[in-house]
Amino acid sequence: MQNRNHRKIYHGEFPSSEPRAPDGRDTLILRQKDLDARRVQDFASASEGWFWEMDGDLRFTFFSDSVLDVAGVTPEWHFGKTREEILRDNSVSFEQWRRHSEDLDHRRPFSDFVFLREGPDGAAWMRTSGKPVYGADGAFLGYRGVARDS
Repeated sequence: MQNRNHRKIYHGEFPSSEPRAPDGRDTLILRQKDLDARRVQDFASASEGWFWEMDGDLRFTFFSDSVLDVAGVTPEWHFGKTREEILRDNSVSFEQWRRHSEDLDHRRPFSDFVFLREGPDGAAWMRTSGKPVYGADGAFLGYRGVARDS
């Protein structure tokens, strides 16, 4: 017996029998994208932290909106900066920074790096983890990760 409440999940083109908006857009794709965006925000909220992305030059390009609620700094404030640029001098030992920097340079995942962030609202302790991201061609694209107040 088929469950009629089971929703289909498609990757790629929808069959022609699926509903379409008058302008040809797939309404199911739009609903799924909205659901995905809400899902990401829910995960970020539940983690009491935020998501971030860095480009191939290790500059921040994305922060989830929850960074404002949790850390008091807008996502845009971070854009274009490296972690080193937001790190308060002497907040981590030389050895801690060397290890973290080597992880980034060698494109290794890292976990629970704790540092003092210097922002427009003053200084705050942060804890972050990330993993490298690669394109289909194997090219390094940057990092994605999570962070929270520490």
